[in-house]
Amino acid sequence: MSRRTEQLNSLLQERIGNFLLAHFETPPGVLVTITRVETAPDLRSAKVYLSVLPENNRGSILEGLRKVRPELQQSLYRDMETHSIPLVRFMIDETELRAA
Repeated sequence: MSRRTEQLNSLLQERIGNFLLAHFETPPGVLVTITRVETAPDLRSAKVYLSVLPENNRGSILEGLRKVRPELQQSLYRDMETHSIPLVRFMIDETELRAA
């Protein structure tokens, strides 16, 4: 992975996290964490991996995030100083489950 892609991943993780804190409300007792962001080599798309606790809320959280995605994309376009903004896709991070 190039240094540029790593920097973009880090910046996207920070900006998406800030956006979600301000514009996405989770149910009481639910914790959502962005574990990592992986941007495609052509910088057109980015997968945002999430950890959701408790696990039985994953579906509703993903559905809610998909609903706010257009607003998130607009926010990223306004706030970031790059020519193009990757299309964001939210995914559940299965790393912890596989490790167990």
